[in-house]
Amino acid sequence: MVDLITDAERDEIREALANTLFTYSKTPIQLITKGISLDRYNEDRNDITKTVFNFDAFVEYKNGDKVKNDSNLGGAWDNADVKVLVTIEQMELAGLIVDGAPTVNATTSDLVINGENFETVHVSLEGAFEQRQVAVYIWGQRNERYAG
Repeated sequence: MVDLITDAERDEIREALANTLFTYSKTPIQLITKGISLDRYNEDRNDITKTVFNFDAFVEYKNGDKVKNDSNLGGAWDNADVKVLVTIEQMELAGLIVDGAPTVNATTSDLVINGENFETVHVSLEGAFEQRQVAVYIWGQRNERYAG
């Protein structure tokens, strides 16, 4: 079978995808990752560490409905109030990608976007181009708890 795209052309396509995302990623966000408390009842939580990462991201807000129940739902419900795309290069430079996979734990992370707090509910790689992804997709849900 003949390969119609050269390695140089693949690199150009990958760079174009990354440049497009970078061009539209102008919203500053903070990703706050937290350790897990070893305290059984989460009292005296001085054992929890947090790290704040600053990124420029492409941010898409959703309708923000607080009630997301659907009795007819057959699959997973998209409960995101915001979806954020961060270039994979930014995440790699921050040390949040190891062996090609994100190390961000959605259950212990928060987002701060324009002063509003979001609980992270989903983290995945996106923009598959052959063996290398282009971006990291982070979904957030409006948060009642303090992000800091």
